[in-house]
Amino acid sequence: MGPEKKYDVLIVGNGVLGYAAAFCLMEKNKDLKIGIIGTPDKRGAASWASGAMLASFAEIEKGSLDSEIEKYTFGLNRKAAALWPQWVARINAYADERFKLTLNFGTYVLHNTRADEADDENIAAIQEVLEQHREPYEIADPSTIKGYSPATEGRSLKILYIPNEGFIPSFKIRDAFENIFAKNKAIEIIPSAAVKITVGGKEKEIITAANAVYKAPVVILAAGSKTQELIDQIPEIKSRIPRQVYGVGTALILKQTSSGVTPEKVIRTANRGLACGVHAVPYDQERCYIGASNFISPVPEYHPRITSLYALLQSAMEQVHRLHYKSQVEQVLVGHRPTTVDTFPVIGETSIKGLWLVSGTKRIGLHMSPFYGGYVAAKIMDGKDTFENKFLPERKLFHTMTREQGIRKAVKHLKSAAYQHELHLPKAGWEDMVEEMLRKKVEKIYDDCGIKNYGIPPELLDMYRYGHVKEAER
Repeated sequence: MGPEKKYDVLIVGNGVLGYAAAFCLMEKNKDLKIGIIGTPDKRGAASWASGAMLASFAEIEKGSLDSEIEKYTFGLNRKAAALWPQWVARINAYADERFKLTLNFGTYVLHNTRADEADDENIAAIQEVLEQHREPYEIADPSTIKGYSPATEGRSLKILYIPNEGFIPSFKIRDAFENIFAKNKAIEIIPSAAVKITVGGKEKEIITAANAVYKAPVVILAAGSKTQELIDQIPEIKSRIPRQVYGVGTALILKQTSSGVTPEKVIRTANRGLACGVHAVPYDQERCYIGASNFISPVPEYHPRITSLYALLQSAMEQVHRLHYKSQVEQVLVGHRPTTVDTFPVIGETSIKGLWLVSGTKRIGLHMSPFYGGYVAAKIMDGKDTFENKFLPERKLFHTMTREQGIRKAVKHLKSAAYQHELHLPKAGWEDMVEEMLRKKVEKIYDDCGIKNYGIPPELLDMYRYGHVKEAER
């Protein structure tokens, strides 16, 4: 073992939530000794592999606000969205000139025919919620959208333009935070992975892969899905916290070789079966981010699957811009969205005093970072709650659907995913036969798992099917 080092606060995880918490703590006390533990390559970090869309309304799906906990979550999402202009200004007040951030606005939501009728329902739901909240939007003319020229078979039926939904390249946020922390002698970034945690006594202890020991009275676990490996070492609480798995997402950074191909605003579809739909996010005049894929895994995967790459390339050329066939693949990104087994986050202090969790945020961790970072800092430093927190780590699972609703939703998502992956059926009643086949498959998973009184989030079906979610965790 190397020599022990002590801090006022240790943050495990160098993604956006860990950085946001460190920044908010620093704002409250610039002399607070903070250690941030994480590997330099940030391998698998969800936030730094994300498209960094700051979206609330564009994420709406049919039925996604039917339960009270989903309405509550959407309300927090809207509060986080309102923080971003001031959040960027706060970061810029500390960052050197070349690291200052610019917040960009404008999102086009495509309704095209590259999935199935679930897209019709989700687009209608987005429009309905926009109108309910009196949020500005308009129906866009495709010919006026820079960077949008789909293949003939990918043309849109309707495009919603939401002017107040923004984006900001995630790597620029990362670089700004690291520039700020490098100038503060009280903050140390520890370039290693946390592999062991001990929580007995007043000080918590973290041992890293480099065999170094770090201690602090306050430890914040914000290592995304990898947080689960540390929680599993704490028998007092591990069975009381919703388990986290890996939402593996692949994305591409494309460099354009033709003029006019890079979009000026976000171009995306609505959420689609088992994933978040196709999205193109501009980085600069020559580069854009293309994302779409997601699958849930009990273990991390660090290399892209061929099916994910194929779908991304095809979507870029067919649904965004036909000239992407000339684009160069500059980078492939793989990130792990921290996903709990009920898909809701775990935020706040555990029953072990001084041990905090900020994780389980699925694909909206970056969007929520100023909100959750501010909450953690205020609670630790001032003992004040900045919102009514229903996501405290030691909680029961939230179930938002009945068994029948869950089965129907799963069948809908599986069908949508199949059409996205080029399902073509004979025109002789096969639609009904496929739906019946899928329903029987889903019902068998429910029956085999003994699930009678609630529905499973569709993307987590296989976690239940293969026993990665145990009965006690349901």
